[in-house]
Amino acid sequence: ATDSEGRLWVGTDKELATWRGGKFEVVWDQAREAGFGVSALTSGRAGGCWVYGNGRLRRFEGGSWVEDRGIEPPRIQGQVQCMSETRRGRVWMGTYGQGLFRFDETGAMLHLSTENELPTDLIRSFLEDREGNLWVGTEGGGLIRLKVPVFQSYAREQGLAGACVLSVSAGSDDALWVGLNGNG
Repeated sequence: ATDSEGRLWVGTDKELATWRGGKFEVVWDQAREAGFGVSALTSGRAGGCWVYGNGRLRRFEGGSWVEDRGIEPPRIQGQVQCMSETRRGRVWMGTYGQGLFRFDETGAMLHLSTENELPTDLIRSFLEDREGNLWVGTEGGGLIRLKVPVFQSYAREQGLAGACVLSVSAGSDDALWVGLNGNG
């Protein structure tokens, strides 16, 4: 991975290194953390790189771990094929066999798989476009676009007394007043 300052980061099953002065310099290894190994890495938007290893997702910069998204339950068993931090600060991981995982700033995790309508759990690649859509390349499921909803709809299913809205007005206390046709 290449960070925002142009540094090259490399992870192995034993260490994390960066390219400096014409050679690789080990910055974290098993001598500093027993059993350390890198399963995946990507550049961090705030600098350094994100490292997924030993069941943890952390950001390394300036010789230490500067951000920790917490210990991940042993659910991620498939091989991590791709990892990236989006402009919203969320780190996504695509696996070969378990679908997609998203970690937000609080460490909360979202798992998308065939169990919740992802067409396949075999993720090969992804890319965030300039509009914030996440394009996911899969094996056997084609190309998937994950898009942040542009709007939210409210109807009877969400608690409105009717489906024909004639007027909408903001109250002085930031409340929303909705006038329905014959339903209050």
